[in-house]
Amino acid sequence: MSSKVDGSDWEERKVAIYGNSNDEEVYYSCQPTGTGPQTQSHSAVQKEWRTLLCLKVLCVLTAAGIIALSICYLLLSLENNKMNNSYNQLQTKLSVMMVNNSRLEDEIKQLRDENEVVTIDHRRLQDDMKNLKIKTDNKKCRNGWMRFGCSCYLKSTFTTSWDKSRSDCQNKGSDLVIIDDEEEQGFITKLNQNGESWIGLEVGWSTQKEKYDWKWVDGSQLTEIFEKKEKIEFTDYNTAVYLNAEGKWKSLPKTRHKTFICEI
Repeated sequence: MSSKVDGSDWEERKVAIYGNSNDEEVYYSCQPTGTGPQTQSHSAVQKEWRTLLCLKVLCVLTAAGIIALSICYLLLSLENNKMNNSYNQLQTKLSVMMVNNSRLEDEIKQLRDENEVVTIDHRRLQDDMKNLKIKTDNKKCRNGWMRFGCSCYLKSTFTTSWDKSRSDCQNKGSDLVIIDDEEEQGFITKLNQNGESWIGLEVGWSTQKEKYDWKWVDGSQLTEIFEKKEKIEFTDYNTAVYLNAEGKWKSLPKTRHKTFICEI
């Protein structure tokens, strides 16, 4: 027989008591039903369930830690690769800068060498100009000759052919005038005094062009006409140039008679 007291289950059990006599006395005792084997089994299940729960939580935390460490490792690897790429780029730029710096140093050295050469040439040129000035200052033109720059000039007082004009200049130790620049052109124009005078330009065979062309009496080719007018033409191979009354270059056969200008 069982009953409940204060909400607990009680079970009535028979207990045998043995004495000295042969009679057997039986009485009843009550004890809570929760103190038996069933109560102990339920506690063990709860303990095991709690242990499994702790293991599951521990596994979850371990997995989360591993995932977090993996993500950190991946991020660190990416950052390390980025830093390596940046380092390689800097190394490449540094190499390029070193090469450019080496080239720049070579160019600076070359410029210094060229500057030294230019300085030496400039000094030589100054010395040559001084010597030329001394020679020019010491050079005196003969009577009747006019001086311009480093040369002396003479205009004839008579007319003759181009060939005889040149022969007369050569007999005086000179030759027909060669006009080299605009300043000399202006001087010769004034010296001509509105006359018509032969100059040292004729038609001759050009070895460079392999044809007949204009050349000066010293053999050089005509490169520029300093009076800047129309191009002079020649009609035959016996043609030379004279300055007209306005100082322009004109061509005529050499047999025509003109005054002439000598240069020494």
